[in-house]
Amino acid sequence: MKIGILTYHRVVNDGSVVQAYCLEKLIRSYYPNATIELVDYRPWRGEKQEHLKILTKRYPFVRYSYWNKLRSIRVFIKNNFQGKSPSCITDNIEKARRFIDAQSYDAVIVGSDTVWEGRPSGFAPHSPNIYFLPDLPSIKKIAFASSADPIISSYANNVNRAEKIRAAIEAFNFISVRDDSTRDYLVNLGISSERIHFMPDPTLLWDLNSIVDHSIAKYSNNKPLAGIAIGIGNTSVKGQMTEQLIQNGFDVIDLERPKQIEKYFSQPQSLNQRLGLYSNLNMIVTDRFHGSIFTLLLAGAPVLFVETSSKWPDRNSKGRDLFRRLGLEEMVWRYDVNAPESGLVRNRLNRWNDLSKQIQGRIQSLRYSAKNTLEKMFQCLE
Repeated sequence: MKIGILTYHRVVNDGSVVQAYCLEKLIRSYYPNATIELVDYRPWRGEKQEHLKILTKRYPFVRYSYWNKLRSIRVFIKNNFQGKSPSCITDNIEKARRFIDAQSYDAVIVGSDTVWEGRPSGFAPHSPNIYFLPDLPSIKKIAFASSADPIISSYANNVNRAEKIRAAIEAFNFISVRDDSTRDYLVNLGISSERIHFMPDPTLLWDLNSIVDHSIAKYSNNKPLAGIAIGIGNTSVKGQMTEQLIQNGFDVIDLERPKQIEKYFSQPQSLNQRLGLYSNLNMIVTDRFHGSIFTLLLAGAPVLFVETSSKWPDRNSKGRDLFRRLGLEEMVWRYDVNAPESGLVRNRLNRWNDLSKQIQGRIQSLRYSAKNTLEKMFQCLE
């Protein structure tokens, strides 16, 4: 059997790459003798977006930290994926379809990550794109923890677009999603709710410790260490959150600023070492979905997830969905135009002591239910 995994593995985003790694390992554990490949399809739109981020308007006109991160992700892919298809870079859906058809896959697994994102400014071309596998009748199609987050209703519900998406998804042999907003979106398109299964993100289903590198210097200060990684909203929010963390006795590092990391650690050169940073954290404030998971799994530390109202007007972010399933919805802070309320960090830390007692049990429940869903999924591959 030959299986392809089609996902967002070329984004300069550690979470996207690690979820692809975990999915590949998970599938391989069930099919050790199968040929399993990462489908190296790259939207030209996404490639252009990622490479433009390397450039700056000021001398030396290159963001070397971003360039180094991009290179480290490419190295991780090369060293950690056993199989990879030839590369295809195009926004043309017909060329992408012919490329996948030429690989002679018995099945293609789409996901996880936001491969069905319902917005016009995503990584991939406007949907329905190749991540919906249209007009490929000879292969079995599996959606694994696929997500449409964030969903912009005016875009996703365009009548012509919605009908094409519905027809493409109807042709899938098995459909699983990782959040309720995607489930609701598919049901509104006309997909039967009985066909849609819940599947946790694969980073929750595979042990990350084998790829975590702790070789960077350990944090040795007497104060607890908090990480902050916020890329949305008013830039002052990050400063205001940092101030609250300091008031509560934390040293603070901005995980997206290498010079700040160097104050406490040797600079991580690899994706594996960047994962190692999370195990040193005593708290994180972030709008990053996978960064939240890494902190919970590798440090067991409090996570304050930032959900911005402009991006998720309906309070339906993938982060909120996950935290609700883990019994941690109180650790979601809704950001609109206002500054964080005084005492926000202290109040959430006080609640964490009670909320955290159930996390491991909730994660185990997710893994147990996923086993049953995986069995149904693999029946579709037989």
